[in-house]
Amino acid sequence: MMTIMGHGVLLLCVLFSSPEGGTAGSSEQTRDKESPSEVATPDSPSDALPSASDSRAKESVSQTNDNSTNVRARIGRREVVLIPNSGPIRRGHGGHEVYSRSGTSIPRLRIPRSKPPEGEEAPVGSDSFGLLVGLFDDTAKLNVIDRTEAGWTGKGLRILSDQHKLARVSEPLFDMDPFSPLNDAIQGLRREILAPISTTFDPAIAWTYQHATNVRDGYENGRSSLWFGADGAVILWDDPDSSGRVVYNIQSAVGAFTPVRPYLGNAVGSPMIVNNILVSSNFNLYMLFWKQELFEKKVRVMVGKFEDQVFFDANAIAYNPMSQFMYEGFNESITNPFPGYGFGGVVQWEVSDSWDLRVGTINSETTGKSTGFEYLSSDHLFSIFQATYTSELTWGDRIHEGHYRAMIWYNSIGKTPSGKNPWDASGWGVTFNMDQEIWRGLGAFCRVGWGENDVTTSNFSVSAGFSIENFLGRQGDAIGFAGAWSKITELGRYQTGFPIEPIGMQPAVPAGNQAFMELYWRVNVTDTVQVSPILQYITDNSSGIGKSWIWGIRSVWSF
Repeated sequence: MMTIMGHGVLLLCVLFSSPEGGTAGSSEQTRDKESPSEVATPDSPSDALPSASDSRAKESVSQTNDNSTNVRARIGRREVVLIPNSGPIRRGHGGHEVYSRSGTSIPRLRIPRSKPPEGEEAPVGSDSFGLLVGLFDDTAKLNVIDRTEAGWTGKGLRILSDQHKLARVSEPLFDMDPFSPLNDAIQGLRREILAPISTTFDPAIAWTYQHATNVRDGYENGRSSLWFGADGAVILWDDPDSSGRVVYNIQSAVGAFTPVRPYLGNAVGSPMIVNNILVSSNFNLYMLFWKQELFEKKVRVMVGKFEDQVFFDANAIAYNPMSQFMYEGFNESITNPFPGYGFGGVVQWEVSDSWDLRVGTINSETTGKSTGFEYLSSDHLFSIFQATYTSELTWGDRIHEGHYRAMIWYNSIGKTPSGKNPWDASGWGVTFNMDQEIWRGLGAFCRVGWGENDVTTSNFSVSAGFSIENFLGRQGDAIGFAGAWSKITELGRYQTGFPIEPIGMQPAVPAGNQAFMELYWRVNVTDTVQVSPILQYITDNSSGIGKSWIWGIRSVWSF
């Protein structure tokens, strides 16, 4: 796959170095029709073209944004992947997009699928598609939807443009894939039924098992669970300047010979879930919201039922429990009191290639099983502002991407019949979040957060760790380690199920310090299956649990 992509970049160099697209354009026009998600390769030998590390190649890639429009107008509707550096490349969930190690979408250039008649220019297809467009434009009905709406996590999809997708296997242990018939069926469903009505559908299944060496009295030591989820969108229109779509997400979690709840996190005294893949109900429509892009797609507006963590506190290394760390405290800062899935709104503005601003507010009293409107009022809101700076550091011949985020939030909670909170309170908090690629697949992350005692699980927390992509030279495999130290508040104890006031002979559990560590090793087993052994460790003397080791395994099937 890497060789094919490299050829695509080399082809692009020839296109840019030729006044009319020249030889490269002609050679591609003679090729048979292929999927638009496939990477184009030149017919001429690769050694006749400049390498990806050649200075001419680098210069051509750097001019992509300026030239892509003109080249598209000349040469039509086929696609070439432009690789900006020599870092590891993997396909995104669903197999339609190509992403860098940090989850950033690789730019594409469209080139013709068929040779035009002699003396005529190559046809140029419409850049617009969608359900409403197809109602009035017959040619738009033939457009294939080759874009994925979201990246996977256990708590829902991550609508951060094209970031943090679940890795598509590029170097499996076994060529045989027992799930290939199901994968083919899903692809057929997308192509034959959903694409004509501009609808996307991206399912995944996960099985996890965890065993804790030390748990609270009355709790089981082991948990075996099956999780299913699917997300997608009904795209009403999508053109170069704007788009509109309805985004949905459904999830389900069931026990496999053990109950799902109470969560193992509660059993070991953690206010955060130690397996963040799981959700709280057997089946539910967790998210349903309207997403609109405006002003050359630099502004996005989302309104409906969603989870705030979908849009805030992301991280290229520690964010996705399906392929990275499973502990919820490594997928977000434990100090950020993100509510469950509720009604709210978010506005995002891509100020430049380096800066991204977003602000949102959501019902603070909602839970995963609710409609999202329960107890919604001006006194029950969680609001947050985030500024993100994206850096590109050049060390040697490689570009190392990093993201630096600063957040400020305000949370207002109440004592409602849901039992989610024990009192009425409001307060502020701040969070810093960063991830940075250091060298050839090695990346590091850090989060530091503070919040007022009465409105957050932890009033201070710091977490940090690293991951190594392409571990042991196998593309798509990864290993990661992280640790966290947090000051758990009384609200955090309450949300874990501990009494915050004496009940009979049972004493109250005071606020205290908690440490957590996790090690995972993700292995691509087949083209659709990833398996990860995971080891976790928690210590919290104030909770009465002391120390507990949690070992387990995670298996993920993506289609």
